[in-house]
Amino acid sequence: MCAAKISRLVEIYKLIKEHGINNPDGSIDLIGDIDLSNLGLPEIPFKIRNLFGDFDCSNNQLTSLKNAPDWVSGDFDCSNNKLTSLEDGPSYVGGDFYCAGNPNLKSWGSNTSRNINGNIYSYAEYLKTNKKEMEKRKALKIGLVACSKSKQGKDDPTKKFKAQEIYTGNSFGKSKEYCLDKANGFNEWYILSEEHELLDKNKMISYYDKYLGDLSRKERRAWAATVLDELGKKYDLKRDLFYIFGGTLYYENLSQHLNCVVFEYKGSNSINLEAPRIYTNGGK
Repeated sequence: MCAAKISRLVEIYKLIKEHGINNPDGSIDLIGDIDLSNLGLPEIPFKIRNLFGDFDCSNNQLTSLKNAPDWVSGDFDCSNNKLTSLEDGPSYVGGDFYCAGNPNLKSWGSNTSRNINGNIYSYAEYLKTNKKEMEKRKALKIGLVACSKSKQGKDDPTKKFKAQEIYTGNSFGKSKEYCLDKANGFNEWYILSEEHELLDKNKMISYYDKYLGDLSRKERRAWAATVLDELGKKYDLKRDLFYIFGGTLYYENLSQHLNCVVFEYKGSNSINLEAPRIYTNGGK
């Protein structure tokens, strides 16, 4: 392997070391793209379980997909290798699945329930039998930001503000900036509020003084059920990707039903954007 390829591989290991989340089974959860293409690899050198990003292991010498991610939010590319089967490939791909250029590829593998949201290229477009799956849209990326206690309008509760402007807390502000940053690729974002449940960021609202922590455990479950019901009317809760920004009370009854990344509060007035927790429909 030449110096340039070694350097690329070192950078990938550095990304995993700095941002990966270690699981008890030795696998890794990661937010970010992994590009192992054109490295001449005989096998995938590490095990990532859940990847919020694209995974590219194309143009290598792979004879199997051992160590491939189980769950990929973006595209998965294993084209131009020496694969004979897609056994051990991801069970979920939020984007496109590329497997062309494997001339001896004869089997989809034993995972007949594999879920591909985008297009499949090729294995003769999965033998032309998966057309319905291929027509499905890619997963959407949705932000869910917990409201803050500090708000505008306390001195005049009749005055109305846009929801995204009424909350003045530091955690809310940082989370809002993260969702608005085009580089993070959100399709939409909403506010989680005890008063308004799933709140459109542009809805005009006035000051209120309610907190999710004041509700009983049963009431919080009911609140979460309402939020999930509203999300279910707009999005596919099994396919789309949800980023929750907030404390335990805001995500404890939501994460078990969503593919989501959780950014938790750090202290009383800040949010930790460096150490997310990943859930895939209830599995951490």
